Amino acid sequence: MLAKHRSTPRHGAALTCACAAHLIWMLAACSNPVIPTQTTQPSSSPAPSALPSATVPSATFTATLTPHPTQTPTASPTASATPPAFQAELVEIVPRLRSDRSVEFATFTEQGIVFAYENADFTIPDTSLYWVAYNPQTGYEASATPAINYDNTFWARNQIEQIANRPEIAGYFSPSGRYVIYNVWFGSVFDAESRTEIWVAEVNGSYRKKISTFGYSNVYIYRAAWFADENYVVFTATYEGPAEFYLADVHAGQTIRLAETADVFGVTEDAWRLSPDGRTLALVDWDDGLKVVSLETGMVTKLADNLAHLPTWSADGQRVYYWWGNESFTAERPTDLRYFDLATNSTVTLIDRPSLNVAFHGYEGDDVNVSREYYLGSAYAVSPAGDQILLWGPSLHWLTLPMVDNPVAPN
Repeated sequence: MLAKHRSTPRHGAALTCACAAHLIWMLAACSNPVIPTQTTQPSSSPAPSALPSATVPSATFTATLTPHPTQTPTASPTASATPPAFQAELVEIVPRLRSDRSVEFATFTEQGIVFAYENADFTIPDTSLYWVAYNPQTGYEASATPAINYDNTFWARNQIEQIANRPEIAGYFSPSGRYVIYNVWFGSVFDAESRTEIWVAEVNGSYRKKISTFGYSNVYIYRAAWFADENYVVFTATYEGPAEFYLADVHAGQTIRLAETADVFGVTEDAWRLSPDGRTLALVDWDDGLKVVSLETGMVTKLADNLAHLPTWSADGQRVYYWWGNESFTAERPTDLRYFDLATNSTVTLIDRPSLNVAFHGYEGDDVNVSREYYLGSAYAVSPAGDQILLWGPSLHWLTLPMVDNPVAPN
C-alpha cells in the first residue's frame, strides 16, 4: 500500500509546552487550521451508531510558530567493511510448504514467541485471527492470549459496518484496547452529498467522538498508531490509491494533515511506524529513502537511500530497522536487514543475504528459496536485545544471531 504526500511545505511549530502534551502544537499551529481534503460537518450530522455522544473538554495549550527546515538533513553514518557471512541458529516454527494458513503477525512476548494465523474456523464469530504461543525451550505450541488488545465484537454490538481490513493488526484499537478508530460512509462516492466520517469510540460503547469528516464517501483508514496516553492517533486514509497522513486529538475532535506541519510529501509505502515514545514517525519515501519525522518539531531527517523498505523501531526507540537492497536489487528485492542507530549515527547490517543462505541451508531447498526472495524482505520482528529475528508470511522462522561486540557498517 502506498501513501501520498504532495502538499506545499508550510511552517511547523516548536513545542513549548510540557512533554506530556507533545503533538498538540500541530493542532494549535494555526488558529484556523485548513484541511484541504476535508470539510467540517455540523455537529447534528447523523451517526449510524447506537453509541451515545459525549463531550470531553480540551485543555488549552501554548505553541510557538517557527519555520521548520525546507530541506531534508541527511544523517551521515560511519562506513566500514561489510561483515562476513555467519552461522545464525534457525528454527522453523511454521514450515512454508506444509502450512495451510499464512502467518499474519508475530512478536516476542513474556509468553514466548506469539504469532497469529489467519483464522480458518468460521464457527468462531468475530475472530479473524487465531493466536498461538511457541515455547522456545520445549518447542511446543499452545493457544495464546492475543499480543494486541482488541474486540472485534465492537462493530456488530454498535450496528456499525466493519469497513476495516485486519483492524487488530492495523492499529485501529488503542494499546489498552479501550478505544477504536473507525470510518463510516454516507451515500455513494459520486453523490454530491456523500461523505466519510472518522470516529473514535470506547469499545464498551460508553463514549464516542467524531474527529474528522471527508467531503466524499468510501475513504478508507489504512493504518493507525496510538500514543501511549491514548489521547492522540496518527492514521493514513484515502478514497483510492495513495493515502495521506493525519494527526488527531481524539478528545478535542481536531484533525490535521501532517503535511501541513512537516515536510512529508511524495509517495511513501504504507508500512510506516510510530516510535515507542510517540514522538517520531519512521517512513520510506520512495523517491528519497528512509526518513524519520519529528512530531514535536516537524524536522525530517533522512537515514538511508531509496532502497530501504519496511522500517520498524527497536523497543527502546534508539534503532530503526529496515530491509535494504543494492544497485542490483530494488526495494522490492532486498538483500540485507539493517538498522540505523540514532544514538551513534551509524548504520549496521544485522544479517545479510549470504548469512541467511547459511542459516537456511539445513532446510531442503530453502537456501534457493532465500535467493527467490521468499524470506528476503518478508515481514519481521526483532527481539528487544537485538539478537533474535522472526521472519513470517507463508511461514514463520526464528533466527538467533551470534552477538557481535563491535558491529560494523556496510559499504
